[in-house]
Amino acid sequence: MKKRSFGNICIILGIFLILGAGGLYIHNILEERRAEQSADHITLELVEDLKVMAPETRPAGDAAQQDPNDQMNDAPDTEMDTVEIDGHTYIGLLTIPALDLKLPVMSEWSYPDLRISPCRYTGTVGDNDLVILAHNYKRHFGMLKTLGVGEEVAFTDVHSVTTVYKVMEIEEIEPTNVESMTISDFDLTLFTCTYGGNARFTVRCSRKEL
Repeated sequence: MKKRSFGNICIILGIFLILGAGGLYIHNILEERRAEQSADHITLELVEDLKVMAPETRPAGDAAQQDPNDQMNDAPDTEMDTVEIDGHTYIGLLTIPALDLKLPVMSEWSYPDLRISPCRYTGTVGDNDLVILAHNYKRHFGMLKTLGVGEEVAFTDVHSVTTVYKVMEIEEIEPTNVESMTISDFDLTLFTCTYGGNARFTVRCSRKEL
């Protein structure tokens, strides 16, 4: 009798665990879908408002010579201008042709904001040290792992100036190793959590010679 009762309890617990896992899976799918729809909406706003579909291209070289705000280049950190959409500020549009991605980039990061779009972690285009992070949603940075060395990445700022980069290196970094994420010899870094959150999948890029 006791064995039967214990067995029934195990079955009930198993059912609850299965239902809980199913509920979590559905929650994650819905959250990812909301993030994709939000990013698509903001991208359309950026394209329409800033006309980033036909930007000029910023060649590689001295960032100070290429920045449209030359008077700011003597500052230790060349801050980036922003545009506000739906109560959030954005620094521009990230394009990854190989992944068929066009994503808005929020000016500052927070966990709630990452549910909306990729965010600037630190740095600027002008200082050649821009770092962008995003969740590993499929239509955010979830497919970064499929990028290869030599692929192109482009960033278009709010002045419709596009800087083109080339993927130079791909690595995984420990989540506690913040210094290696923010201090490097690369002009652009993209990163996201690996599944399970044990590491940061990181794509390093340099300005492309045009």
